Amino acid sequence: MRLRQAVKTLQASTPLRYVAGGALSLAAVLLRVALQSVLQDQNRYAFLLPATIICAIFLGFGPGMFCCLLGVLLTMKLVLRGPNQLMYWDKSDVGGLVLFLALNIGILFLAHRETQEKRRRIETERKLEQLNAELEQKVAERTRQLEIANEELEGFCYSMAHDLRTPSRAIAGNARIMLEDHSTSLTPELQNHLRRINGAAIKLGSLLDGLLTHARLAKQELMLREVRIDELAREIAFVEARRMKAEVQLDSADGIVVNADERQMRVMLRALLDNAILYRKAGEPAHIRLSVEGGALIMADDGIGFDMAFAHKVFLPFERLHRDEAYPGVGIGLANVERVVQRHGGAVSIESVPEEGTRVRIALPTLSMLGAPNPEFQTTGS
Repeated sequence: MRLRQAVKTLQASTPLRYVAGGALSLAAVLLRVALQSVLQDQNRYAFLLPATIICAIFLGFGPGMFCCLLGVLLTMKLVLRGPNQLMYWDKSDVGGLVLFLALNIGILFLAHRETQEKRRRIETERKLEQLNAELEQKVAERTRQLEIANEELEGFCYSMAHDLRTPSRAIAGNARIMLEDHSTSLTPELQNHLRRINGAAIKLGSLLDGLLTHARLAKQELMLREVRIDELAREIAFVEARRMKAEVQLDSADGIVVNADERQMRVMLRALLDNAILYRKAGEPAHIRLSVEGGALIMADDGIGFDMAFAHKVFLPFERLHRDEAYPGVGIGLANVERVVQRHGGAVSIESVPEEGTRVRIALPTLSMLGAPNPEFQTTGS
């Protein structure tokens, strides 16, 4: 750590880099002088070459070249022919010097290029890290703003839907009263208008109820407990079959449990069962199967199904794939299902084939079967 700090200090000061280069050169030559009796006339530049490379890599091209040239001069003075003679023009000495200089210059250029490339990489990485940090900060700020805006929008929708429920019910009630109490004095055309007003007001009330439920699911504090999905589904199927005046055959596995908010599980199951009952084939009972496969809750039916080209729309609020006249509804059920599942840390997907049925896969992390180990939790696939 201290060595790294010392290198950074040297690299930050140009004079210190040249001083360090000179010191390395002198140390290399003095080491060669100390080993003169052993090496004789061999490997005269053996220690100067590593010193030059070290200077080039850690201190830069300039200090590396300075180290090389100073080392050559010191070697000529102290190694070649003793301390009292600057140079002795022996051909072998000149050849060795030229070869050494050529080798050093080549190494210096390569080391310089590598150092420059490394510095560019470091600078690029630093800029990328800075840009990433700025981007993350902007994304976090934008996310916070969107969350605030979304909360405000949901609060506004909740308040608006709540406040509009009473007027919509009043409109529907008054239209119905006029039809019941004054039908004899009203022309057929006026009666038809009142029926349309009553129907539109009832539909508006259903839309407002759906919007309230959707907003409430996001705001509601979760009260987690063990919920028997199979028992809850049977209870809801019985009630909805009577309400919708339909024959329902529910085939459910026993002992399906999940640690969840029972109120929200009830909303989820009611929406799924209502869809399965509503979109059954004409003149046939609704056959519904509830099971656990691959760690996920599966609800499948043999109803009219839909084209998977429109699958991206089914979880959007108030999106409908069928005409109101044939299949009345407001289009909020699957949006509520997705919200409930997401609030419980899971994922939902859907598959359908026209005239063959629909299969909904709900992956919940706490789903299990009584008397069996928890199945592996998966959020994708079917």
